Amino acid sequence: MAQIVGDYSLGGEGRWISPRTGIEYPARWHLQVPAIRARLALEPFLHCNELDTRGSSNVIYWEGPARVSGEIRGNPAR
Repeated sequence: MAQIVGDYSLGGEGRWISPRTGIEYPARWHLQVPAIRARLALEPFLHCNELDTRGSSNVIYWEGPARVSGEIRGNPAR
């Protein structure tokens, strides 16, 4: 389901469930920015990139590099 925030929309697709915490994360993201005619797909290189900092700051989140594909102003995204 896409969320429209300001001048862009962002939505997740598929899912990856952490075997360690059971938290569900989108497996792929879609980003649209009409002002620059951008339609992008972001897919992580590695799904298992969850950071579990319950031992220090007590935050669990996912971060990591992603492959970007799509177009901006009719040109391939790089």
